[in-house]
Amino acid sequence: MCFSATASFTASGLLVALGALTLRKTPLKHQWLLASVPLLFAAQQFTEGLLWLSLKHEISIGPYWPMLIYVMFIGVVWPVLIPLGVLHNEPQPKRRLFIAIPLMLGIGIACYFIWALDHYGVTARIQNHCIVYDTNAYAGVYIVAAYAIATCAAFFFSDQKSMVRTGWINAIAFFVAFYLYRVYLTSAWCFFAAILSGLLYLHFTNLSHDSRRKTSPIKDGKP
Repeated sequence: MCFSATASFTASGLLVALGALTLRKTPLKHQWLLASVPLLFAAQQFTEGLLWLSLKHEISIGPYWPMLIYVMFIGVVWPVLIPLGVLHNEPQPKRRLFIAIPLMLGIGIACYFIWALDHYGVTARIQNHCIVYDTNAYAGVYIVAAYAIATCAAFFFSDQKSMVRTGWINAIAFFVAFYLYRVYLTSAWCFFAAILSGLLYLHFTNLSHDSRRKTSPIKDGKP
């Protein structure tokens, strides 16, 4: 999905459609933050499409701003927004306290990322039909583990089974991509975008069905 400008723009368009459907299934305002994730992924993929065109000199804008916006999505938006969205979606107060742990870790990751970006910078180049993002900032196993916890662990503390299932699938997908595509992991985020967006759509669809069943009138003594 992330191997050309066309693939990135196509992924963006599909995610816009999926995001709109997800929001339609989300009647409660406190759930909108998590339900907006597919639309934000769409914006991220559109930005990488522009970066592809910039690196190939097919559009006049330089690669700096598309690259900066894209990596800010990766390093700042997702480690904070995902656990924050799960927190707002969780109805159980005690579980919300546990979800706050990966949220705090995500805020720490975002602060480190902004600091590293300011001190070391980042560049982008095309290699083997992928975009590689280069930086001298430390991104060893501890940073990767903290990032994975920030973006995946919040789901495990949810009271909703579909959220827990989403966490497991998201975590497995992350580590499989890390193992197979370590050099291209940043660019492989469209892989996670598709998986997580689809899982969130299913989650909110199930919630919508459950809500309609609970509020449907009872006729002739039968539900």
